[in-house]
Formats: sequence, structure tokens, C-alpha cells
Amino acid sequence: MRSRLRFFALVLVLVMVRAALPQSQSNTNTRKHAKAYAWKEFSYPGAGFAITFPQAPKEERLKNITAYSVYLRDDVFVHVYADNGATTCSGWEEWVREGKYKPESPLMQAGKTISSSKTATINGHIAIIGESTRDSIHAVDYSRRQCLNDRVYSFWARWPAGHPRPKDVNRILNSFRVLAKEARP
Repeated sequence: MRSRLRFFALVLVLVMVRAALPQSQSNTNTRKHAKAYAWKEFSYPGAGFAITFPQAPKEERLKNITAYSVYLRDDVFVHVYADNGATTCSGWEEWVREGKYKPESPLMQAGKTISSSKTATINGHIAIIGESTRDSIHAVDYSRRQCLNDRVYSFWARWPAGHPRPKDVNRILNSFRVLAKEARP
């Protein structure tokens, strides 16, 4: 009986220590992220858009697109891609209306289960929206592609599965705006 009480006391102490550790680490991470978040609008006239991020995004020029990436946490990120502007939106929207796009785009393959892929109208323009669960890493991927001012913009966000879309991801997506063609170089 006495050894059983010692065992339960030891388990109780371990549980209390374990419970205290994540809390102090969580507070440290929250403070670190809160301090790092200085939301401001970033303008990219060459890519034809402006968007609000909590920190300066990493900018990477690829073959025909430029990627702008922000990691909100280790498990939450947003990428915005702008193509090189060689697209006509009327042609792109026709391509979408005719169903020639493939919902299984490179952003929606590799170990993912597609839960939804659809077209929608956002601010008067057709968009392709996809949301999928990536079982291998227990995450949700959200993608949206839309042609505006003859340039295709793609958004890709990821967050842990089982959680709603983070408010910061919504804030970034909702802040996106196209610059007038006169404001571009």
C-alpha cells in the first residue's frame, strides 16, 4: 500500500512538473511572437499588389513567379505567389470556366486528401479555392488562385489539422489588394 502511494505521489509530481513546463514555454513563445508582430503593409509595385504581414516576408524569385513567405509559427505559414504578368485574365477565367484547371495542382498533391476544391467569385473575379488535409503531417492546406489585372496570384496557407483557420491567416488574406496599373513600373 505504501509503495502504491509513493508511486501515485511520484506520478502526481511528474504531471505537475510537466504541466508547468509547457505553460512557461508557451508564455515565452507568445511574448516572442507578439514582440515580433509589427503588422504593416508591404507594397510590391513590380508584382502589382500590396498586402499586410506581421513581419517582412521572405522574397524568392522563381522561374515565372515570385514567392512572398511569412511563418507565423513553426506550424502556420502563408505564401503569396505572383506570376510574371504574362497572363490575360479573360483567357485564364475562360480556362477556369471550361473546367480545364486541375484541382490536383502541385499545391494539392503529395500525401493530401482533398476535402474541397471549387471555383468562386471574389470581388467580381473567378477564383479557384482548395482546402485539404495533409494526413502525413496532420495539417490543413488552403489555396486560392485568382487572376487580377492580367496577373495570377496564388495564396497558400497551412495550419495544424483540427483547428480553425488562424485569424492571422485571414488578416493577411483579407488585406491583399491589387495596385492600380499606373502604380506599377
